[in-house]
Amino acid sequence: MKASELLTALTLPQKKQTYQGIARFEEQKLLPITQIRQENRGLVFCSITGQAPLAMKDLLTILMTHRRLSLYLETKNGTQPIYGFKEQGNQIIL
Repeated sequence: MKASELLTALTLPQKKQTYQGIARFEEQKLLPITQIRQENRGLVFCSITGQAPLAMKDLLTILMTHRRLSLYLETKNGTQPIYGFKEQGNQIIL
């Protein structure tokens, strides 16, 4: 998935709602995304324990700045590409 695709989904939601955050599942727990790192191959979404969740305005700014980059998710087993997302309440789940 490219940053521009996620940006479009966040700014033009199908249901007229405002998203409050972005998170991911790991070991049956919902973890908020706290940081986005830029690497050579793209943007890497990270969940770091003890840090505040990434604000939506910061997420949108990063996605706008790096529209052409691919998106990745940092996991225990390394970095994996992001192929899509789902909506859960007012959150985006990667």
